[in-house]
Amino acid sequence: MTQEAEIVTHHGAVPGVPPSAATMSHLRPSNWAGGTLLSSAALLTVVGVALSLRPNWWLWLLGQAVLAATMVQWFALLHECGHGTLFHSKALHAPVGWVAGFFSMIPFYCWKRIHGSV
Repeated sequence: MTQEAEIVTHHGAVPGVPPSAATMSHLRPSNWAGGTLLSSAALLTVVGVALSLRPNWWLWLLGQAVLAATMVQWFALLHECGHGTLFHSKALHAPVGWVAGFFSMIPFYCWKRIHGSV
């Protein structure tokens, strides 16, 4: 077994055998988990903007770092909404994807079409 395979293999898992549904249940779409991720991205955006508006250069720099990390989080939300895998409720994907697209500066419907999930 290669070193990469050892890193990926979980304790008790059998190499070459797909995991059971019970083992993967934490990866299913969830309105609660999606809402938590959406709320954390919104909160971090507010924190980043507030820090960036401070007169001290080091607070401005910290705010910019927070906003950069949050932009990646917004992109991850956009990506999952594009695949329809963030929320259990399908009606939430389009509006959240649009908001995530705004903050990550990628139009949601263009991303969804280009990325292959029509």
